Amino acid sequence: MKSSGKTTLTALIVTLGISALSAAEPAKSAGAVPVSPCASPEAMVRNGSFEMQTNPPSKKDNGRNWVFRSRTIADSWIYQTNGGYAETCSDNPAAGKVYLRVEPPKRGFPAFLLQDLKKPAAPGTYLLAMKIRGNGSIEPYITVRTGSGKTLSFGKTKFRAKAGEWTAIAHPVTVKEQGVARLMLRISGQSLDLDDISLTPKGN
Repeated sequence: MKSSGKTTLTALIVTLGISALSAAEPAKSAGAVPVSPCASPEAMVRNGSFEMQTNPPSKKDNGRNWVFRSRTIADSWIYQTNGGYAETCSDNPAAGKVYLRVEPPKRGFPAFLLQDLKKPAAPGTYLLAMKIRGNGSIEPYITVRTGSGKTLSFGKTKFRAKAGEWTAIAHPVTVKEQGVARLMLRISGQSLDLDDISLTPKGN
């Protein structure tokens, strides 16, 4: 009986030791955040929740005239040369762990954030969704460069944010031409918080 009790006690100590080591192991760096398994395979925007972070762009083309106020900034986005201020923030995001705060370069001048979409746009309706907050407004739209070289814009609509409160936007955009597509975000006002941006085909 004593031998059996000692064996059981030893096994318990080993089990507890392994559990303690596992709990003490530091969390792995979130250098590359995996795509959520719930993400739609039809999603056309990369890094719409700004969770994938990278060093600020070199400013040769992307990011010229911008001031980046955080050590890292959202990957997969282009900060157009109009300029502005951008910062990754983590206080009360609408989704995930972070969001993006954008300020125009000066009063009366908008800032532009944009992204070349993952696949060409076909004629049809797309649902553009996002969450915004702050003392500013956003005018999202899609541009399509056609085979003939023309660049056309679709869906230009201005949405005003609320200070201190996330507002959800669901904006149907009807695209009438096929070609290379780009999502454009025209930001004006004092500052705007952005999060959870997506673009998906809407029953095409």
